Amino acid sequence: MPLKECIWICDSKNIGYAAPNSSKILLDSYSTDKKILSLPEYIDQKSDSLRSRFLSEIHALGEMNIRGKKVQEHLQVSAGASYWWMSALAEKSPFKYDFIEDVIRVLAIMDLLVERKPNKVCILIEGKPNLVTSIKRACSTLGITIQIIGSTGLTPKFNAIVGIKKLPLAVQAIGIGLLEIYKKRGLGERGSIIRAAKNGGEILFLSYFIHLDFKSIEKGCFRSAQWNILPDIIESLGLNYNFFHHFLYSADVRSPASGNKYLDFLNGPHDKNGNHFFIDSFWCWSVQFNIWWEWIRLQFKTFHLLNIENLLQKKSLTLIIWPIIKDAWDDSLRGPLSMRNCKFQVIFSEILKNIPRQKIGIYIFEGQPWEKAFIYFWRKYGHGKLIGVSNSTMPFWHLYLYEDKRAYNSLGEFSYSLPYPDILAVNGLDGFNASLSAGIPLEKLAVVEALRYLDLPIKKRMPFKEKKNFNKKIKILILGGIIKEETVFILDLLSNLEPCIRLNIDLHIKLHPYCVFDMSKYALNDVSELNNSLSEIINEYDFVLAENSTSAAVDAILCGVPVFVVTKGNHLNLSPIFKGGAEIFIRDADSLVKVILNFINKKEYREVNNVSYCLDKKITKWVKLINDNV
Repeated sequence: MPLKECIWICDSKNIGYAAPNSSKILLDSYSTDKKILSLPEYIDQKSDSLRSRFLSEIHALGEMNIRGKKVQEHLQVSAGASYWWMSALAEKSPFKYDFIEDVIRVLAIMDLLVERKPNKVCILIEGKPNLVTSIKRACSTLGITIQIIGSTGLTPKFNAIVGIKKLPLAVQAIGIGLLEIYKKRGLGERGSIIRAAKNGGEILFLSYFIHLDFKSIEKGCFRSAQWNILPDIIESLGLNYNFFHHFLYSADVRSPASGNKYLDFLNGPHDKNGNHFFIDSFWCWSVQFNIWWEWIRLQFKTFHLLNIENLLQKKSLTLIIWPIIKDAWDDSLRGPLSMRNCKFQVIFSEILKNIPRQKIGIYIFEGQPWEKAFIYFWRKYGHGKLIGVSNSTMPFWHLYLYEDKRAYNSLGEFSYSLPYPDILAVNGLDGFNASLSAGIPLEKLAVVEALRYLDLPIKKRMPFKEKKNFNKKIKILILGGIIKEETVFILDLLSNLEPCIRLNIDLHIKLHPYCVFDMSKYALNDVSELNNSLSEIINEYDFVLAENSTSAAVDAILCGVPVFVVTKGNHLNLSPIFKGGAEIFIRDADSLVKVILNFINKKEYREVNNVSYCLDKKITKWVKLINDNV
């Protein structure tokens, strides 16, 4: 981009209104126009630096000294984990919160402005007033004149959700708390659960009541896609286990009554499957009173932190990005998130002080707020070693998996330090290297078998020239993800293909179980929707088009099926194979057509999407890890 006196920062809807001969930064999309600098592409190129600075800034906010105490210390309300580590800011989930992408954008824009040194910046961005305010503050700090062109805010259509969000945060928090009581009433009986847990169990699993084989459960057999044969192996070692589940609604479990029914199958009159409980079964009105009391204490103890913006240093990066992160901060202290976090503090304290000492705890490591409360009380009540399991992948931009290196260096130093497992079990070299490069201490890491992938029909991809039979049509499988607009972007690209190409392809789609939508609304009448297990169908396809964030892309790669990730650019590249190489990413119609034509004409492409996981079905690494820590 040539040096200009004025730089325009525009979103994809308004880039056409920028001055014709000016320098342009496109905020939320990739671009084939070499005269336009695509911010998503720049973020991809500078990802290591941007991620490191983001993590550093969030950590610095938690370390900020107010009235002689760190923010982390102020948020340790009672004898529990510091609420800082349970806040939206510390969680850093791009699937839950928009502020992450916008903060990364501000960091990238500031780098570009320092590099280009413009005299003026014009902004034409709709629907992101907080982002625009942060860019204004950045320009002011850098001494750059700024001009806002047009409207930056959009008035959302009024509906129930919009109406609820207009209520005071405290009202929302109380309402959400009451709603969760109503939705999960009747989950088991607390007294019988405590008695059952005391009857046995040396290893505690903490997981979600999803990804289960419910047909097997009806026969009294516990089968989980997340844990595979690990519970059976633990039983073969002569160890008993307790399984605590987060209750979740699903197509198979539509009510607490149906959840209880499945637990009855598992806890039937047999000596297998261990003991199974729902975490919410420990709820009772005395527990609820303690939750409300904890929340009230949180309100009083953190009242002086509500206006923390006034305490930030002028021209500091935290002050620049504060308009973006303020809503997440307020929700963490006053909103529905604060009430949920109080619930987890009280519930896990109640569970872990009432069950016998567990020699080992094993849970899914996802950086969720509840994990911090669980870890804190696990240690407080004297249980054994705690193993967090990275059950899937460790994608670069899944920031809830990572912390600033200073947080790792101070583990266990203070009562308000980051609650972290004794061991982080990663399922191959990819996860090990990603963790190590992020600063996770070597002594915390253990490489184990990838339980999720053991049942896949693993095979190496066969080159075109060695294939003897080709279907007349190229079979393409679309793997939807949890971000609906990214899946819809794939459908839009396919619907605009030339008829001559569409006639040569056979399209099928498997939607994400938590992002199912009506396919009839989109102009693709020839797409078949599938509900089969991915392992049953994956080898029928010539290649896969994967949504930006789905970890199912790795399943396809392990099965030897070529994978291309489709990304629009308005979100971070959340793909588990983000570092796999530019050739595997499809960003526009032209690159999609090129891929399809290569397969139609049986041309080779450079193999870039290899992955490395431990897939020994005897799970010897897991056995050793259990034996070493029991």
